[in-house]
Amino acid sequence: MEKNMRFGFIGCGNMGGAILKGGEGLGLLSPENVCIYDISKEVTDRLRADGYKICTDLRELCSESDIIVLAVKPQYFPDVRKEIEGLTHGKCALSIMAGIYIKDLKEALGEETRIFRTMPNTPALVNRGVFAVCVENDASPEEKELISKLLSSMGKVYEATEEMTDVFCGFSGSGPAYVAMFVEALADGAVLEGMPRALAYKVALETVEGSARLMLEKNMHPGALKDMVSSPKGTTIEGVKALEKGAFRHSVMESVIASVEKTRKLGK
Repeated sequence: MEKNMRFGFIGCGNMGGAILKGGEGLGLLSPENVCIYDISKEVTDRLRADGYKICTDLRELCSESDIIVLAVKPQYFPDVRKEIEGLTHGKCALSIMAGIYIKDLKEALGEETRIFRTMPNTPALVNRGVFAVCVENDASPEEKELISKLLSSMGKVYEATEEMTDVFCGFSGSGPAYVAMFVEALADGAVLEGMPRALAYKVALETVEGSARLMLEKNMHPGALKDMVSSPKGTTIEGVKALEKGAFRHSVMESVIASVEKTRKLGK
């Protein structure tokens, strides 16, 4: 089944490109079974040079695809919908669009289109992504296995309800931005105390990576690691006090809530 499945990518930017690259690594995707439509000439020129067929319109792409990857930003979907309406009957569609629900996709593409909805995050670009895949669909077991295998090539895949997929969007989807801001702030503190900027960024990143790996590999609760590092009357607990004074944890929680709420509004 896998070898016979033809994929059509509508949009092949960062996330669409990550899915394509992951599928290539597994041997699932290649110029022989993938065609692409993207409005960016830079993207299409690069992929054409790699041997991929570039479609001139979405009608052509749909006619040549069994599984259509909707990898455009949600605000562009109304334009895409106008062009592919009625062309996906009996096909599968894999959507990575935040805030566009399966019922909306069914309404746009037709009840006979089998929909997968997933929410990836940018670490998928280095095969360390976290994917939520909505299991509330009518795809066949074989199709579900294929999509799961494809996404697993780029990181961890978690089955989720549609409601939980929205949470993934505001949490792990937006989370890399919050982590990046923390790394930047951590490095800024070191620079303020005299450390060269390049070294500060390197050490901050390695500290975050090492801490995450320690908690994952030791199955350690984050609070346990904080307690381990925080000696009585020590330097760390003084820093923890400063973070609490600045409502650090409250601010992070509010950022996730704001992102989830925005996700839920996108499709309305």
